[in-house]
Amino acid sequence: MIRTKLRQQTTKQTQETILLKHLPLNLDSPSPLQKDAHLQFLIRNLIQGLPSRYISQDASQPWLLYWTLQSFSVMSVAMDPNNKQRAIDTIMAWQHPDGGFGGGPGQAAHLLPTYAAVCALAIVGRPGPGRRMGSDRPREDV
Repeated sequence: MIRTKLRQQTTKQTQETILLKHLPLNLDSPSPLQKDAHLQFLIRNLIQGLPSRYISQDASQPWLLYWTLQSFSVMSVAMDPNNKQRAIDTIMAWQHPDGGFGGGPGQAAHLLPTYAAVCALAIVGRPGPGRRMGSDRPREDV
């Protein structure tokens, strides 16, 4: 129990030290957005994929792509057609044959990744000619 308490205190101190480094010197004025650094991070993740440390987020791929695309939108940065199509192709790879979207290719579809995938598609555009969302198969569970 003492060891656990010591670890908790050490973790809290480490977190506070890290967080304090990111606070603005003057608390009355907000820290400026480091737009170039953010864009480099977003572009690298969009083109190369996320770093391996994101492996634990495998089932959250639609959310990670949505937040990436939304960040471009919030910063008023337009995406070129090739990257839009790449995003669309990635999203459509998550679509389940029975409809909806999973957290990644071959994963079971459910509401949360489906919502994120549809929101991401709303940002980049529709799937494209000859491609559609949904399934023609009747649902057995309805």
